[in-house]
Amino acid sequence: MTNKLIFSFLLVMSHIGYACDICGNFMGLTPFDGRNYIQLLHRYRLFNGYHVYQQPSKLIVPGAYRSLLHGDDTLANHASNTNNTYSTFDYESYKVLELRGKWFFHSRWELNVIAPIVQNKSKKNNNSKSVTALSDPTFMLAYHLVKKLDHPYLKHRLILGLGYKPHLASAQFKSKDGQRIDLLMQPGTGSSDLSYYLNYISTYKNFGCNFNTLFKHSFVNKYGEQLMPAFNHTWVLFYKLNFKNITVIPSITSNYEYTEGLRVGGTLQKGTGMRVALSGPSIDLVLKRFTFSGGYQLRVMERVSSASNLSNVSRFFVAVTFGFDKTAYVFK
Repeated sequence: MTNKLIFSFLLVMSHIGYACDICGNFMGLTPFDGRNYIQLLHRYRLFNGYHVYQQPSKLIVPGAYRSLLHGDDTLANHASNTNNTYSTFDYESYKVLELRGKWFFHSRWELNVIAPIVQNKSKKNNNSKSVTALSDPTFMLAYHLVKKLDHPYLKHRLILGLGYKPHLASAQFKSKDGQRIDLLMQPGTGSSDLSYYLNYISTYKNFGCNFNTLFKHSFVNKYGEQLMPAFNHTWVLFYKLNFKNITVIPSITSNYEYTEGLRVGGTLQKGTGMRVALSGPSIDLVLKRFTFSGGYQLRVMERVSSASNLSNVSRFFVAVTFGFDKTAYVFK
């Protein structure tokens, strides 16, 4: 494997998917320089424990994780005039299975397509919700502004990107009593979204670092709901180990996420904001055309805006990527 190929693989690293799962700021980067690929990725995020009441968060909560393709889409009735129990077994979980593809139509231009299936679940005050459905696809166009790979030791790259998410998935799921469930539990937002991102990576010999920042803007849907602008910053430190037939890349990934939350009819909804930092280890295994990736993060800092906020607990991802042979570009 050439040095250029190894460097470009490091773009995948452990930041293959880390970003804001709820608002959909979730992006992957190519493991092969100028090569098309297809990828299957699974990610899961859990919220549990009320920070205001100093409840410890559980890594495993009964009912929070189950088969993504399980057919249980039961939405329990909305409870009226129910006293909040603030149980340690309350949770929100967001599970996604994504099919991703990347196409280089120019040596510096790439197109990414993400098609997700989501399962959003929650349990509060003994009221459970579960929705499994197709979510909104995402299309990302990126330009490699800086592409310096010729130096024998020091290499770096700067990528600028623009993303678009059309409102194709449903945002109208209802409970058994006919009430529409919360937007944050819906498989779709009901609105089109735009995202802008910058990604910089630098390697020196076997060491490397990566910084990625992403901004997302959502428009107002027909219910007068709007997700406020979301920001995500990612830092990665990694090291490359070469063996006979495999390359192993361990890393540490840290994220900072911020959004004011959900606005309905011009009014910001209490308890929907997020300001959190997460960090944890990841690993990538490169075997010929295949890349096997996995990572896990825990909360290291969080500020909550309401007593009703569940705390961020953790998230993980696993992915397998297949890279195709390099082909001629459509545009020179």
